[in-house]
Amino acid sequence: MVARFALPRVPAAGWRAVVDLPLALGLGAAVSYLSADWFARFYFQGTPLGGPDFSTYCQAVQAAMDHVPSMNPQRATSVAALIAPLARHLGMLDGLLIGATVGIGVGAVGSYLWGQAVAGRSAGIASAVLLAAVGPLCLMTHTPSFYAEQIGASLLASGLAAQALVKRTPGFVLAGAAASVALPLVDVRGIVWMLATLPLCVIGALGCRTRGGPASGVHRGAVRAAVSAGVVALLLLSWRAGRMAWPADLAGTLEGQTNAYAIDTWRHAHGEDAANWSAEVHNCIDGRGFNWGWSDPTSLPESLQ
Repeated sequence: MVARFALPRVPAAGWRAVVDLPLALGLGAAVSYLSADWFARFYFQGTPLGGPDFSTYCQAVQAAMDHVPSMNPQRATSVAALIAPLARHLGMLDGLLIGATVGIGVGAVGSYLWGQAVAGRSAGIASAVLLAAVGPLCLMTHTPSFYAEQIGASLLASGLAAQALVKRTPGFVLAGAAASVALPLVDVRGIVWMLATLPLCVIGALGCRTRGGPASGVHRGAVRAAVSAGVVALLLLSWRAGRMAWPADLAGTLEGQTNAYAIDTWRHAHGEDAANWSAEVHNCIDGRGFNWGWSDPTSLPESLQ
């Protein structure tokens, strides 16, 4: 967004749905396909791309297929439910890989929206295509996990939030807010990303513009109030939906996901010192934490510390 104010405004920054929407969707499809097929060949090193937690993703999708609770608290049931139909008809591995490929495509759409908002259509095209130039992102089309979907959702929220801040139309503001509040339902760490994108939508709502000729102050105020109320309503809906994405008795928490990285990082650095490693693990794990849809919302600042 710094670049948005630093760069000169160009005519191409205007949004024409008849041009930009098909272009964004076409780029998403092309980048996802090329990443999975052509671009990925530049990054393959002949090693498997699966991880030790591969079975947890399989189990989460299987639980969604069987309509039973998952045994893996850090795997969002919302993503598993989207992949379940693919896994049922095409197989577990193909379902996960197709989901990852679609996730990268969604990320390319978000990259286009961000670039188009910041510096125009050409910047949007370059931003989407260059997404495949990032090796780890490109190879996620071959990684059976939920990470590609998480990244795709985050990029889409960022692109729509940028459009909401720049264009300030009711459609972009509400679309950006919807994408932002959906992030905690895709991954618990999406809470942090939502805190970065949702305020941009709020700013867009407070300065919302109306189409057509000059509008009265009362009309502008009514539109802005209605759009702002819509943003709040979407946030409340996301909070209620959190009880489905993260069941109370199994749900992952923000602290739990962060602790996993803290433990792995410490173990990698001090793997030879078993006694200290065990003590550090004990210090990292502190029981319950912030759970989207269940915890006291006022406890979020404490969880983020």
